[in-house]
Amino acid sequence: ADIPKDQPRKAHNIVLLVDVSGSMHGWDRLDLLVQGFKNFVKGLDQGDRISIVTYAGSSGVALKPTTCDQKNIILDALSGLASGGSTNGIGGIKMAYELAEQYYDPQFNNRIILATDGDFNVGISSPNELEEYISTKRGKGIYLTALGFGMGNYRNDILERLADRGDGNHFYINDLKSCDQVLSGDIGNLINIARDVKLNVEFNPAFVTSYRLIGYENRLMPAKDFNDDTKDGGEMGYSHSVIAVYEITRG
Repeated sequence: ADIPKDQPRKAHNIVLLVDVSGSMHGWDRLDLLVQGFKNFVKGLDQGDRISIVTYAGSSGVALKPTTCDQKNIILDALSGLASGGSTNGIGGIKMAYELAEQYYDPQFNNRIILATDGDFNVGISSPNELEEYISTKRGKGIYLTALGFGMGNYRNDILERLADRGDGNHFYINDLKSCDQVLSGDIGNLINIARDVKLNVEFNPAFVTSYRLIGYENRLMPAKDFNDDTKDGGEMGYSHSVIAVYEITRG
C-alpha cells in the first residue's frame, strides 16, 4: 500500500548513529555518509526531529534532538564529524536507543539509522552481544535501519542480523545516488506499514515432491511458530513487496 496522497506522512524522530572509527575514513565511507545525510535532512519537514550519536573508542551525543526548523544546526553537526579510533559498537547502540526512547512519541516514526562498515572490533564481550541487546528492544515502536558503507572489511552478515533483530532493514550504500534513493526516494524504507509479517506457503504433494527456499533462509521458522505473535517476523514499508523464490521438484 502507498501513503494516501491526502494524508501527510508521520513526522520523524530519527537518531543517526554514526560510526566514526578509523576504518570509516574515505570518500566511500564517512564522506559519502555525511553528504547523504545532508541531502536527507535538506528534504525533511520542519517538525521532523534529528539526533546524532557517534561511536568509536567511546560514544557521545554529537547533536541533541533538534527539529528541522533549525536545519543549519543539524547540517553543521554533520559537517563536524571526523573519523579516528577503534570501534565500540555496543556503547553507541545503547546510547542511540536511550535517546530514541527519551524522545519517543507513538505518533512519530521512531527510528535509529545506523551507518557503519560493520567492523565492530572493540567493546563486544561476545559475538552475539549486539544482537541480544537489540532483541530486547524489539516490538517497542523503535525501528532500526542499518546502512553499510565501504568494502574490504565490510560486514554485511552482522548488519543484516542487527536489522533483523531490530524490527528493521538493511541497505548497502556505494554512492550518493543509492544513498539518496534509500533515504529519500522510497519512503517505505523508513516508515513501516506492517511489522512481523509472516508468509505461509504450502505445496500440493501430488505435484511437488520436494522444495527449497532460496534466500531468506535465516528467516525460516517452524510451522508451530507461525501463529505465535511473540515470534519475530519481517517488516514491510509503504509500497514494498516481498518475493519468495523456491526450487521445487515436480512429482
